[in-house]
Amino acid sequence: MIGKCCCIVIGIITGCVLIFGVSISAYILHFAKSLPKGMVHYQVTNASLTKFNLTTNSTLLDYDLKLDLTLENPSPFDYNFTRLDAVPVFKSQNLNDITNVSKPFDLVHETNVTLPALFSGNHSVALGAQEASDFGKAGVFDIGLKINSEFLAEKKKKKVSFKHEVTCDLKVPLNSNGTNVGGNFQITKCKLPFRAIIQYSQITMQIKETRNL
Repeated sequence: MIGKCCCIVIGIITGCVLIFGVSISAYILHFAKSLPKGMVHYQVTNASLTKFNLTTNSTLLDYDLKLDLTLENPSPFDYNFTRLDAVPVFKSQNLNDITNVSKPFDLVHETNVTLPALFSGNHSVALGAQEASDFGKAGVFDIGLKINSEFLAEKKKKKVSFKHEVTCDLKVPLNSNGTNVGGNFQITKCKLPFRAIIQYSQITMQIKETRNL
């Protein structure tokens, strides 16, 4: 009898947890879909490695990475970017100090801007024997790009500030004598953390309130 009661209680608790989980997931999906108008879209529209060589017993990476970063503002309000920094990542290791991609600029509503960026230098990397062996045969490399941005949204003298940590997972071809060895680069959309979606909901509500004043 006691065993049956325990099973019933466990079943009820499990059911409640599942319902709660499904409800939260549905809310998050609805929330994300309801906010595209306010979100800045980050994407890398072109990228190539004109140099990507291992030296010094496969521990030092000598590289030149060129890319174009495009920011699109589909919202009905303007953004003033005060900071836009980025750093490339290879095998979970930062290849640069944080590099400033652009001076402060305005991203007017329903427009986009493309910013060229160059990352180059020498950086020590830790690769296993197999990774070092595969490195020499590759024509395309998995490069991450971490972007930090800060900007302001203003409407009727009301300002809201944002800070974004954006990640881009790139497959970058090696360019040899003007030819991409691994084929053409594919335009890649970058990812915003969920907290950025939450933040966009706040500005949406605040701007709606401002319009009603």
